[in-house]
Amino acid sequence: MPENANQTTPTSNQNTVSSPQAPPPTNTQVRPEQPPKKIPRIKPKFGKNAMLFIGVLALALFSVLLLVGILVAKTGIIELTLLSRLYHGPLPTRQLIVEPISAVDFVGYLDSRLKQSYAISQVPPFHAVITEREISGALYSALPGALRDSKWNVDKAQIVVREDGLEYFSRFSRGAFKLEVLIVMKPILESGSVRFDVQSIQVGDYSLPVPIAQTLAAYYFGRDLGTWTLTFGSLRIDNIVMHDGYLEIFVNQLK
Repeated sequence: MPENANQTTPTSNQNTVSSPQAPPPTNTQVRPEQPPKKIPRIKPKFGKNAMLFIGVLALALFSVLLLVGILVAKTGIIELTLLSRLYHGPLPTRQLIVEPISAVDFVGYLDSRLKQSYAISQVPPFHAVITEREISGALYSALPGALRDSKWNVDKAQIVVREDGLEYFSRFSRGAFKLEVLIVMKPILESGSVRFDVQSIQVGDYSLPVPIAQTLAAYYFGRDLGTWTLTFGSLRIDNIVMHDGYLEIFVNQLK
């Protein structure tokens, strides 16, 4: 018997060890990695409408500043270069050359003139003439003491006597600031003295209502304008007559 008769040969029915198989190919394609997209920066667009708005706004602001500058310049309180050319200021009927007169001297002038009138005729009423320059001199001397703030200087003070009333003009200054005032008053007799009833007030180029002006004047003066009185020592004034440039004062009894 042949030597190989007992050997068996492998058949197709025997299990064989197979190597692992690769997964079937798919249709998915691997794309190369792309850098992230940059988001475009949107720049603001200024069209014609925006530029027009900015121009109108700038013009409006300039107009407001110019208006405020003109209003301030016409008060005369402070000089504003070109705008101050628009300022005219209050103009009195006439400018007076004023020499200061003390209250004692002023009353002495009046007393001596009344005595002269008495010497001529002992029959009352006795009268005396007081010129507007003499009244202005007494005012110029007394006005600094009437100011609430002594830092303001009295540069000009005068009273023009008119047939229809008294015209008070003054100019004050304090550093770069100045103030010009024109007041028209009517003298009223009260208990032998003279009170001044304010008819009109002009500050700078502006005519102000009397109540408002009196409130503003309280900032400068220690007393309300409506309470200003003129006294003549112990003399009791019985009548006062205004002429152009002077006053006639009448009394019935001399002390």
